[in-house]
Amino acid sequence: MPPEYIDKQVISKEFDIFSLGVIILKLMKGQKSYHEWDFMSPEKFIELVAHEKWGERLQKTMDVTLVEGHFQQVKKCLEIAVRCVEYDRQKRPTIGEIVRMLNETETSLIPQIDSGLLLHVHPLELTFMLSISLEVPRKKKAASMSSSCSLHLDNKGNDRVAFLLVANSPSRYLAKDPLCGVVPPRCIYTLTLTMCNNKQQALSMPSIDSGADYFTLHSVVVGQYELDKDTISAEYEEFFKKTKEKAGHEVQEVALNVICCQQQADCGTSSDSE
Repeated sequence: MPPEYIDKQVISKEFDIFSLGVIILKLMKGQKSYHEWDFMSPEKFIELVAHEKWGERLQKTMDVTLVEGHFQQVKKCLEIAVRCVEYDRQKRPTIGEIVRMLNETETSLIPQIDSGLLLHVHPLELTFMLSISLEVPRKKKAASMSSSCSLHLDNKGNDRVAFLLVANSPSRYLAKDPLCGVVPPRCIYTLTLTMCNNKQQALSMPSIDSGADYFTLHSVVVGQYELDKDTISAEYEEFFKKTKEKAGHEVQEVALNVICCQQQADCGTSSDSE
């Protein structure tokens, strides 16, 4: 409840603005956010919540070029919330002012192209959901299970970029050989990675990111050099190896951690059928 209602039972249009601020604070920080603000300045509170609750989350879930824009939007939402719960109701913003402030944040979401980054990768952590059946199969045939994850390679530049995606444990995936290709300028190339596993393998996989399983993405500008789309990965590997040996040719590498989340499969599924 706003202080003017608690003290004098005053109900005005600023009552709803105060309630909006409380809702935003609860969404951004949790139930204790408004009470914590009593013991620190508004600026310190905004910085604390933005970095503590949202900084790492944004870095893990989106392209690095978008993080700063979304981070500024988080701070703007917190700033709006703090203004909405001003003790003096005359200092609270109007709905029109709130809409204007939110619209202004949209411009900060325009990604700034990093000329030094060849491919913008999303996500940076590859999550596979592994189903584990606790029911012992009646036949000796192992129940085959799989989980897929999409990987987006965004070429924001004007050059053709070749890539080579290598798993440190290739036997766990449907594609045993490294994945390779060329991303045209201003295009997004989407890969679908599939992890195949039986029951024993699923049980042995870590349920959280242990750093034991990962992919390495190699990328380099190819210019007008022709790499056939049907070229086998061995030829791509040789191309990247020779490129690394040439002066003035930079091969960029990005490590993508693999996270395996285990979930129990539906035991109601029959294993009798052929």
